[in-house]
Amino acid sequence: VWQEARTFIIPGHGRVMDQHDLADYRDMVTILRDLIQDMANRGMTLNQVKAANPAKAFQTRYGGDRGSWTTDMFVEAIYKTLPKK
Repeated sequence: VWQEARTFIIPGHGRVMDQHDLADYRDMVTILRDLIQDMANRGMTLNQVKAANPAKAFQTRYGGDRGSWTTDMFVEAIYKTLPKK
């Protein structure tokens, strides 16, 4: 969809995004947060959550196994910030 005078987001790292890309990213983070929260509520440890690979569906678009910020690190950051029951 082309919109005249649309706003672009230019991050310090990663690709340039527009409003639709940002909404997709927000949805991905929300889905992963809810999925990892459910796993934590069921008593799964961080290693078990990582082994379950909750980010698999988003790996090709947003993930990475190399570099300064990997998918494993992202999952760990979400897991560590969630409240545990």
